[in-house]
Amino acid sequence: MSMIATVRQISMTLLDRITADPALIEAIVSYRPPAATPSSDPDAVFSLLPAHMRDAIDQMPADARSKFIAGFAEALSELPGDVQAGLARRGRARTRHAAIEPADVGRELDVEKAWHGVHFLLCGIANEAPPPLGDVVLGGTPIGGDLGYGPARYLDLPRVKAVSDALRALPSATFASRFDADRLEQAGIYPQGWSEADRLDWLADAYSRLRAFYSDSAQGGWAVLLCVR
Repeated sequence: MSMIATVRQISMTLLDRITADPALIEAIVSYRPPAATPSSDPDAVFSLLPAHMRDAIDQMPADARSKFIAGFAEALSELPGDVQAGLARRGRARTRHAAIEPADVGRELDVEKAWHGVHFLLCGIANEAPPPLGDVVLGGTPIGGDLGYGPARYLDLPRVKAVSDALRALPSATFASRFDADRLEQAGIYPQGWSEADRLDWLADAYSRLRAFYSDSAQGGWAVLLCVR
């Protein structure tokens, strides 16, 4: 099963709430803005797709997107009725949570499967590493229950600012120069296959998006919630 990492901006007010009530974590991790409330079962199931997949589909030309959604709905209709209903319930549940104010939840960035490779190039080791670079994808304070591959973790605003400063000081070219497919394979870095031609570009793109995300978070006064699912 794939391990996908996401990072999400949350307000310091919401961070105070989840430290007092960790049961809110699941609702925040799966949160969708009210404007994204699905109007049909296929839309509800569609909302369960990872953020990077939804974004790619949203960017399709209108005709191609319509055909894709029609095929998606047809495939969904072929599932057993109880499975369809269960997926639709999950999709609708993640688009609403009365306890969460939309203003308290900011951008979500899906790092896909690139998270472990990014961490290794930043820190030189496979496991947890010291901040601030160790905070980028595997750092933070654990909170709440197991989400599949451990609990969510959070960075408060001072740690977010420290990460942003550290990433700003590490140019993309320097990050890319650390890529060594053999070292990544030997260290057992997920998801393997590091000798494939596009792997460096893939990690470089993820790193660029993370730099922008943390810069925006620091400037906007956001805390960050991280998870691997």
